[in-house]
Amino acid sequence: MFLLTVILAFLNYLHKQTILFGVLTCFTAFSAGSVVYNLQTQSKQQTNYTNYPKAFKEDVYLQVVIREKLKSNSFHHRYIGTIQSIDNKNYTGKIILNVKKDVSDKQFKTGLLVATKEKLVPIATPKNPFQFNYAQYLNTKQIYAQVYCSPTSLLNSNSYRKDIWYYCDEIRSRIIENLKVNGLNNDELNVAIALLLGQRQDINAETITNYQFAGATHLLAVSGLHVGFVLLFINFFLSRIPNSKRNNFAKLLLTLVCLSFYAILTGLSPSIVRATLMFSAFAISDYLKRPSSTYHTLLLSAFLILLFDSNSLFDVGFQLSYSAVFFIVWMQPLFKKYRPQHYFFSKVYDLLTVSLAAQLGTLPLCLYYFHQFPGLFFITNLVVIPLVSIIMYVGIITIILALIGIPSFLPCKILHYLIIYLNKFIAQIASFKHFVIQDISFSSILMLSAFLLIVTFVFYLKKANYPNLIVMGIALVSLQLVLIYEKIKTESESEMIVFNSPKQTIISLKKGNQITIFQSLNTTETSNSDWDTKPYLTKNTAKITIKQMPNFLFFNNHKIQIIDSSSFFIDTIASDIVVLRESPKVNLERLLKATSAKLVIADASNSKYIVDSWRQTCAAKKIPFHTTYEMGYYNIH
Repeated sequence: MFLLTVILAFLNYLHKQTILFGVLTCFTAFSAGSVVYNLQTQSKQQTNYTNYPKAFKEDVYLQVVIREKLKSNSFHHRYIGTIQSIDNKNYTGKIILNVKKDVSDKQFKTGLLVATKEKLVPIATPKNPFQFNYAQYLNTKQIYAQVYCSPTSLLNSNSYRKDIWYYCDEIRSRIIENLKVNGLNNDELNVAIALLLGQRQDINAETITNYQFAGATHLLAVSGLHVGFVLLFINFFLSRIPNSKRNNFAKLLLTLVCLSFYAILTGLSPSIVRATLMFSAFAISDYLKRPSSTYHTLLLSAFLILLFDSNSLFDVGFQLSYSAVFFIVWMQPLFKKYRPQHYFFSKVYDLLTVSLAAQLGTLPLCLYYFHQFPGLFFITNLVVIPLVSIIMYVGIITIILALIGIPSFLPCKILHYLIIYLNKFIAQIASFKHFVIQDISFSSILMLSAFLLIVTFVFYLKKANYPNLIVMGIALVSLQLVLIYEKIKTESESEMIVFNSPKQTIISLKKGNQITIFQSLNTTETSNSDWDTKPYLTKNTAKITIKQMPNFLFFNNHKIQIIDSSSFFIDTIASDIVVLRESPKVNLERLLKATSAKLVIADASNSKYIVDSWRQTCAAKKIPFHTTYEMGYYNIH
């Protein structure tokens, strides 16, 4: 950094510009990023609980502060907690705290100090191919373990760590209680909390799916759209104050304080921090009467976010947020020359072009992460963004009234009906499921190739000349080559997979673009809707055939016996692999001797007690044993 400053000063002295400074800047940025990332990785710090020898081996005494409430599942209330000590020793770090639900259904507040004696459990990795890697996702959040406990085993100290997160949760609770008292029921209340406060833990799955299919998920994640409304609301009231040097400075400070307060209140997600930093920079430049560059502001906000939390780079919200804003700023000016003169139509046109630029900029990321594309996003944004703007203004008034303790029945009633109409419209758009393209296989290489094509296409639109046309043509050919390569690779593969499925036994045979699914349940329905197989079938675009589970399979010179609860097996045929399912009552030692098996696989439909006895038998015989429940799916090539 010092060398960079010296070179910059020298170049300014010589009034010269050179590529050396640009190269050195990039090198410095990457080097600084690498250093910051390593310093901020908590698992590398000696005081992190992952370095405590007994943490994952036996029960330890944990003191934990509740930091954030997560979405509950069928059996547990879930929280992010920060460890204060382990066995009264100075170890720290974030964990997932799973508290078993009981009759009282009591939930804990942010800041509460609790204690329990349990064993830390590592976050489970995916047990089936191409499933979402929740452990990897939590690693980017610096969370490496979880704890399961019951309310009776959790010691509630009734003392709170009263920091900024505690007070923000208190304010949120006060606002939510005000919304409840004034007539918002569960569905509308949960959407209102998501739109206004960025808390979407309690929204039901059906509502979230509707927003996804309609292309309106971004509304439920507080971002630049919401911060923009807050800023407009602040400016509306501050514009009544006469302009003077002192008043303008006071207005700037009040604007920055309000924006920062709203960002903290909504949880400091990457999108909200990005928007807050950008709008704060614009407010400061406006106060100083200096022109501001949106690109510089965007880069500065990204730099500051990554400087304080380098793991944000791997956050999907961070990537989508910056990609959308960059393409809006970069691409939308191209459409201005076609903008209609009429005021109403010009506003509609601006809304459509902003939506198009944002959708195009985030399309490769959406296909890569979510494997679907909402075809009616144009219609959705055309209606919901004006509606959400009204909801935001009414919601801000409701929040202010709740904070100062004034009854807000009328604003809450208006908010209630607005959200009802919003949800009904979203549900209506989502009902046209044939406009939602789903199960799109999109690899990381394909994502980069698609970004390259989009970027070169925009360059060509900005300057339609022969060199840009050639570059765009190269990008198009590159994308086609990647598609051809992946198609050839997929169709040349052959594999057999024993899935980890507790509900039924599932085995797939893949030969080229043909996939045969053998399943134990007597059904002809496609397994593409099954949670265990869907990611695999989405990744491998192929013709799918569903068949009943056989007792014997022959695949790539492997003879495979599949033994179910009937305990029937063929002892006259030597088998390379034995698959055990549904807890068959067999003498495994005699079975191994009769079949000469070289590998035993037990799927998740077997009882754990029987699996343990099988493991011991195989260990005594020195035969490899694989249980999908513990080790995940098994792949045979």
